[in-house]
Amino acid sequence: VRDNRTNTGQNWKRNAPQATFPAYQGTDCAFVDRENTGQGVLAEEWLITPQITGIPASSQFRFFTRQTVSGDAGTKYQIRVSSSADQTDLSAFTVLQEYTETELSTLTADQLDYEEKIINLTFTGARYFAFVKVFTQPGPATGGDRWLVDNVRIIQRCTDPQNLGAPTITSSTAHVTWNAIPGVTDFEVIYGPAGFDPEAIPAEP
Repeated sequence: VRDNRTNTGQNWKRNAPQATFPAYQGTDCAFVDRENTGQGVLAEEWLITPQITGIPASSQFRFFTRQTVSGDAGTKYQIRVSSSADQTDLSAFTVLQEYTETELSTLTADQLDYEEKIINLTFTGARYFAFVKVFTQPGPATGGDRWLVDNVRIIQRCTDPQNLGAPTITSSTAHVTWNAIPGVTDFEVIYGPAGFDPEAIPAEP
């Protein structure tokens, strides 16, 4: 856990089991609260993983996440990554992905549901990953949102099948065809309206 300020009253912590902001799965999750940092103060709350070694090619960084306040109060949620051997060298981290409050929560209008975020990785080897909540308080009152993170993992991305086709489609059924990758016997079919991004569809737990 790191903080760029001397006022560190609300750093990342383990969220004890409770009804208000529960974990996605199990009893605990990572949690950082709101706090009054003072008008115009930039606050960055860092949660840094242990070094993850042996990241294979075609991997995905996945995690479940949610907020606690509806609307967009200006919080930015960043995933940063570092190849430095020093976990505490914050200057070595670069932004891998940044979400606004509305980009982090897209499933429901109130933005209060857990959603899985998926980031395709283009590198291998050893890395540190950091969850960084960034917020500049616009006035004297406490602002921004909380951040909950659960079920963080890196998995190897499935290889897409070749020669996809749908030769017969009716109002209620579709006949789908593809050529499988040699040795692959399990498949997941994801569907949606024309132009949708299959990587953005949350996976089932």
